[in-house]
Amino acid sequence: MKLAVERLGVNPAEVEKVVDETDRQRDQYVRTYYGRHRQDVVNYDMVVKHGEAGNRRAAVLVVAEARRRKWS
Repeated sequence: MKLAVERLGVNPAEVEKVVDETDRQRDQYVRTYYGRHRQDVVNYDMVVKHGEAGNRRAAVLVVAEARRRKWS
């Protein structure tokens, strides 16, 4: 929510409503076009919490895993 306010300029009084609506739209998109639930872990090969790792560390982890899987 903090990022929505800071980066997108969302009104702090409206931020929870905006984030909830955005999540609802994302859920609907995935359900409509993929027939899946967005939060289901089987939809993802890898999840990196870059907020904790930082963007650079997250990128290093993704590249290392791609190489390990011989994707590149």
